[in-house]
Amino acid sequence: MSDSSPLQACLAMLRAEPQLIWAPVRHHSPMCSWQLGRLFRQHQPDVVLIEGPHDANFLIPFLQNEQTTLPLAIYSYLRDNSTADLSAQSDDEADESSAQKLRASRVFIPFADMSPEWQAIRLAKQAQVPCQFIDLPYAARTPDHHADAKRDQLLYDNRKLEEGEYLAALLAESRCDDFDQWWDRHFESASALAPDAFFTQMHHFCLMMRNLSVDSDPETLKREQFMAQQIQPYLAEGKRVLVVCGGYHCLGIAHFLASDAKISASEPPCEPLPEHWETGSHLIPYALNRFSKKQGYPAGLTDCGYYHQLWQQLSRYPDALPDQFTQSYHTELAAGWMSFLKQHRHPVALPQLTDALVMCQQLSALRGIPAGRSELRESLTATLMKNHQPSDTYFRRWLDDFFDTPAIGQVPPGLPVAPLIQDFRLLTSQLGLPIDFQAGTVRKDLSIYRKQKHQAVSQFLHRLRFLAIPYASRIAGPDASVPESLHLVRERWQCQWQTETDAALIESSHLGASVIDAARNKLQVAFEQDDPCATDMVHLLLQAMQMGIQQWLLPIFHRVQQLLEQETNLFALHQSLHILLTCYHGSGIFSRVSTDDLAGLIRHSFIRICTRLPRIDHSYDARTCAQWMADLSAMTQQYPSLCPAVYFIDAIEACYPQEDSALLTGACAGVLLRHERLPDSLETCLARAFSRQHSEPSAIGDFLFGLLTTNKNQLFQPDLVLPALNHQLSLLDETTFLTCLPALRRAFTQLTPREAADFSQTCLSEHVPGLPGQTPAITEETLLAAQALKEQLRQTQTHWGIPV
Repeated sequence: MSDSSPLQACLAMLRAEPQLIWAPVRHHSPMCSWQLGRLFRQHQPDVVLIEGPHDANFLIPFLQNEQTTLPLAIYSYLRDNSTADLSAQSDDEADESSAQKLRASRVFIPFADMSPEWQAIRLAKQAQVPCQFIDLPYAARTPDHHADAKRDQLLYDNRKLEEGEYLAALLAESRCDDFDQWWDRHFESASALAPDAFFTQMHHFCLMMRNLSVDSDPETLKREQFMAQQIQPYLAEGKRVLVVCGGYHCLGIAHFLASDAKISASEPPCEPLPEHWETGSHLIPYALNRFSKKQGYPAGLTDCGYYHQLWQQLSRYPDALPDQFTQSYHTELAAGWMSFLKQHRHPVALPQLTDALVMCQQLSALRGIPAGRSELRESLTATLMKNHQPSDTYFRRWLDDFFDTPAIGQVPPGLPVAPLIQDFRLLTSQLGLPIDFQAGTVRKDLSIYRKQKHQAVSQFLHRLRFLAIPYASRIAGPDASVPESLHLVRERWQCQWQTETDAALIESSHLGASVIDAARNKLQVAFEQDDPCATDMVHLLLQAMQMGIQQWLLPIFHRVQQLLEQETNLFALHQSLHILLTCYHGSGIFSRVSTDDLAGLIRHSFIRICTRLPRIDHSYDARTCAQWMADLSAMTQQYPSLCPAVYFIDAIEACYPQEDSALLTGACAGVLLRHERLPDSLETCLARAFSRQHSEPSAIGDFLFGLLTTNKNQLFQPDLVLPALNHQLSLLDETTFLTCLPALRRAFTQLTPREAADFSQTCLSEHVPGLPGQTPAITEETLLAAQALKEQLRQTQTHWGIPV
C-alpha cells in the first residue's frame, strides 16, 4: 500500500501529534488491558484521558480507592421534573408509555477488572498522574427513546465495530461464526506483539471499520469533537497524553485536533440545563454476568466469565507471558469445570478432561490459530456429552452459567450515598429482607391482618412497588383484579436486590429522604393531578391503605366519593367497585376511614351500576357486559349487605326483554334462572335462540356462552339445560348444525377440564342407560406400573443431574 493511500493518510493524521499516545481499545477486552499496561510503562504519560462522561470525574477518586471492589458502574440519569408523570402505578411493572412521559433517560457505564478504562484509572493512580473522563457529559447526549426499557441502557456500544460490509467479508474469509470468535483469533491472542504494534493493528482494523472516513452520525461526531476539546489543552502544554478510548473514535478525535479543525478552549462544552431538568451520576455495584452479550449489552463479551478469569491470569505477568500460557489457563478452567459438574451431580472423570484439553490443542492446530474460548468450549462439549440426550439443554446451560460468573462489586466507604438508599438499607436490615446481591432471593409469607411486623413488611414492600423500585414482586394475596382472591388474609412476596434497585432509588431521591417520605410525596402529586378518573383515584386509595399512609386516607376517600358520584362510565364504576371491596377487606387495620363509610360507598356504587345496566348500549363489548353481570351476581351472594340482590335482579329483569344480543340474553337468563325469576321456560329461551340460526348462525352459541358465564351450574342439572338443548339440536339438519357448531364449541370453552369431564359423564349417563356414574377405578396393576415408571424417571433425572 503506497504512502498516498487513504489508510496511510488516516494513520498520518493519527500520528500528527507526537505527544499524543493512542490506546484504541475494545471495551472490556483483557488483552487490550494487558497491552495498555505495557504501553503505559513504556511511554510514561503525564496525563491519562479516558472515554467516559465528563460530568462523572468527581467519582474517579472513589474508583481509585483501595477498598473499591469491581465490578461497579457509573449510573447517570437525566429527568425533566416539570413534566414528570407521577401518577399511581397500578401494576407491578412500570409501563413503557409512562417511561416516555417522564422524559427521562438513564445509562450505566460499567467497569470490571478486565476493562481497559478501569486499568487506565488504576495505572494513573499508581504513577500519580492526573486522570479524567473526556467524553460528552451525559446530560448533553441525545437520549435513546426507542431503547428497550427491560434492558440496561449502557453507554459503551461496540455495534459500530461489529456491523458493516468489511466485517462481513472478514468473517466470510476466516469462516468464523461471529465477531467474538474472529476477535479472539486476531486480537485476544496477540500477546506476542509489542504494545505499539498491537495498538497500530487496532488502528488499522478500526479505520477499516470506519471506511477510512471521518463521517459518522451527528451524535458520534459531537462526542469526538468534545473529546478533542478536552485533549487539546494538555497537548498545548507539551504534556505526553495517553488517550484510552474505543478504537472507532480515534480518527474522529484526530480530525478535530488537526490544525484546520481546532476548537476554541473558551467554547462552552454544552448548553446549561434548564432549571426544571435534573441530572446526576452515582457509583453503584454491578454484576459481572451483565457484561455478557446474552444480557443484551452491545459492548459485552460472549462468556464474560472466561475473559474475567483470563484477565486474572494475565495480570500475574505484566511484561511477558510464559510459554504454554493458554494451555495452563485452560487446564485451570477445566479443573474448575470438573468441580462445577460434580456439584450438579453430572458424571465426569479426569481422563475426559484430559481428552478435552488435547482436543482443544488439536483443533487449534488444525485451524492454524491459537486455542481460544471457542475451541475450549467446543472440546468440553464434544468430550463430556457423548450422545444427544434430553439433558443436552441442561449441560449447555451449565456451561453458560460456568462462564458467566455472577460476582458483584462493592463501593468504597465514604462514597456519598443518597439518603433514600441509606433509609432503604436500614429498613431492609431491620425487616429481615435482602440488602445486597449476596442475599439472593427471599420469599416472605405475611399474615397482613394479624401480625404487626408482617404489616410493616407489607407496607414497606407496597411503598417500594408504588415508587416503581425493582425489588419485590407480589406473587399471592388479595388482588382487586381477581375477585376470588379478596378473602385472602396472607400475602406472598419474592424479594431480591438487583442493580436496578439502587438505580431506581437514586432516581426517586428527589421525592424524599426516606421511603415513607418519597411515597407520601408521590401520593400527593398523584392526588393533586388535574381531572383524575374515578378508577385511578380509587386505586390510589387502595395503595395508600396498603402502604399505611393514613394521613392521606380521608382526603383521598372524599375525592373518591365526589368522582364516583360524577362517573357515568359503567366500566369505570365496575372496576372501582372491585377495588373498593379490596379496601373494605383491609379497612379493619386502619383507623382513618371507617368500615361504615366504605360500606356506604360500596352500596351506593353498586346501586348506581344496577341502575345503569338497563341502559347498556352497543359501545360496550357483549362478553365484557356478561362478565360484569356474573361478577355482580357473585357480589350479591358474597356481600348481601353491601350489594343488595333486589336492585340487581330488578335491573336484569329490565334488561332481559329488551336485549337484542343473544349473548346478553343468555347472561340475563342465567341470572334470572338462578333466582327463579325467569319469565319463560329455558326450553322456550333456547328455541328462540335456535330460531335465529338462519340470520345469525352464532346465536345459539352466544346464548349458551352468556348463560354459562352467569350460571354455569345449570349445565350440570340433567333435567334443565341438557334435555332442552338435545331436543333443539335434534331438529336441525346437518348443514345448519355444522354452521352453528363453531359457536357452540366457543361457548363450552368456559368449562375447566374437570367440568368438561363431568359434563361429558352427564351426557353419557343420559343417553347410555346402565353406564357407571363414575369413571371405573384404576386397577392395582396400573398403579404399580405407574409407580415403576415414576421411579425410572427419577433415576434417569438423577443420573443426568436434572433437578427432581
